[in-house]
Amino acid sequence: MNLILESSELSGGTRLLKLRGNIDLMGVNAVSTRFYAFCGGEAPQVKVDLSAVEFVASLGIGMLLQAAKTVKARGGQLQFLNPTPAVHAALEISGLNQFVIQGDAAGGTGTA
Repeated sequence: MNLILESSELSGGTRLLKLRGNIDLMGVNAVSTRFYAFCGGEAPQVKVDLSAVEFVASLGIGMLLQAAKTVKARGGQLQFLNPTPAVHAALEISGLNQFVIQGDAAGGTGTA
């Protein structure tokens, strides 16, 4: 399944990115430029909804890791929301699980 990136803005300027499909070679090639653009700016607040991601390959982990580093370097915060069990396992193995929040995309808090 091709990767689809949808974006919206929540209150306070937080950017909500929803990914649907597989974050594999084709998926990263299809969305990475737009995905990184949403992680730019001064102190970006970015939430990435992973509830519709079926699979994440090593290239996908690389894309997510680069986004997390970019947002942190710019003084912002990045959170991954509601990953599927398979995606959550990949995030744990890669160390990206520290950015995982279970809960409402628009809500603000949730539990880690």
